Amino acid sequence: MKTYIKLAVIFIFIFSLNSCLIFPNSKKGFNVYKDPIKNKCIEGKVLTTGVYAPTSSAKGVLFYFYNDGKVKVIGWTSDFFDDAENILHEFNLDHQFNSKENWGHYSINCDTLTIQGFNRNNMEFFKRQVIERKCQIINDSSLKLVSSINSLINYQFVNEPITYYFYPTSKKPDSTKAWFNNKRWYKNNLHESRK
Repeated sequence: MKTYIKLAVIFIFIFSLNSCLIFPNSKKGFNVYKDPIKNKCIEGKVLTTGVYAPTSSAKGVLFYFYNDGKVKVIGWTSDFFDDAENILHEFNLDHQFNSKENWGHYSINCDTLTIQGFNRNNMEFFKRQVIERKCQIINDSSLKLVSSINSLINYQFVNEPITYYFYPTSKKPDSTKAWFNNKRWYKNNLHESRK
């Protein structure tokens, strides 16, 4: 009986370490970085000189896009445009702003924007997981987020579309800090348009 209790305690202890580095990353679904940033369609682009934020009536994350196809997804805000400068100042001070976490890649296929974030996850067996978001590009300064899905458990986070507007700012997170930048599997498969 004592052996079973010891084994149970050991199993619980090991499983509780899921936020540590001993568990693998699940790269399942993280593949957009292997493709061109943009396909041959003329229409569809995002601006990279600022941030996209949800409209005043919606609550959501901020998207910072980069010319090399990277995207930083950070924060959780509502009423962004009511006090944009102060909200950005608070996010700039937040430890996530220049951390290695919350990075991913995006691709544009005509008027569809796909954003894949591959980041830390403390709730599942894998220490990292992919969240894929799909947006409709309305124009270069507005997007409509139509889906946000966890690739491991196929969970939809968006119940109704959220409109995002562009806000220009020179203060952006440092994309050279993305946690996957120096990983061999990433560098070996990175599409030429993203280098």
